[in-house]
Amino acid sequence: MKNLPVFCLSFAAACVPLLAQSDPCSACPSPKPATAAAAWQELLKGNDHFRGICDREPCPVAPRRDACRRSCTSKDQSPFAIVLSCADSRVPPEILFDQGIADLFIVRVAGNIATTEAKGSIEYALGHFNPAPKLLVVLGHEGCGAAKTAVEYRPPWKGSKELFSVFEPILKAVKGCRDYQACLPQVVERNVDLVVDQLNAFKAVQDAKPGLGVRGAVYDLASGKLKFK
Repeated sequence: MKNLPVFCLSFAAACVPLLAQSDPCSACPSPKPATAAAAWQELLKGNDHFRGICDREPCPVAPRRDACRRSCTSKDQSPFAIVLSCADSRVPPEILFDQGIADLFIVRVAGNIATTEAKGSIEYALGHFNPAPKLLVVLGHEGCGAAKTAVEYRPPWKGSKELFSVFEPILKAVKGCRDYQACLPQVVERNVDLVVDQLNAFKAVQDAKPGLGVRGAVYDLASGKLKFK
């Protein structure tokens, strides 16, 4: 160091405060929609990207999954949306909405039902993140196995109580179905509607309104499209 020119030492000293003030996360895109409507549009745009539909070609690669994002969210998180989705391996919300690390708070359970644990997880997300999530999405999907089990159920149940607890809440969506094979798509949609209603009546969700929006959607496995509720 003693052999360096004086101007080099002066330049280095001047740069230290600038480096200290720089935001290491500024290069990591982190969308934080300000409203429920904006959050929903962000998810719709992400689904378009997932399906290869873009404003320009080729589709831009989402820069939200790299080491920079991991580093900037290692000590804190503020996801802009909560997604209650089925545990089906073909329905990963982060992928089909084209979102990255710390964007979505995912709660997954077979049949996307509002279990006690699911509601507790949603309440945690609404009460512990700052800013709080702006959107809560109930995401069902075509061909849901839990819904199919509910459609095919005939008492008495001979399986485990744990498995029964997964599809038993969906039985409410089966009522009125006469042609059980043809009913599955309607049962999937009715189940989403029922869960949305349950969550709208949940105190933690009510307390988060009007800043929180609640939406339902059904995902098509073959096309990747979303049907909105």
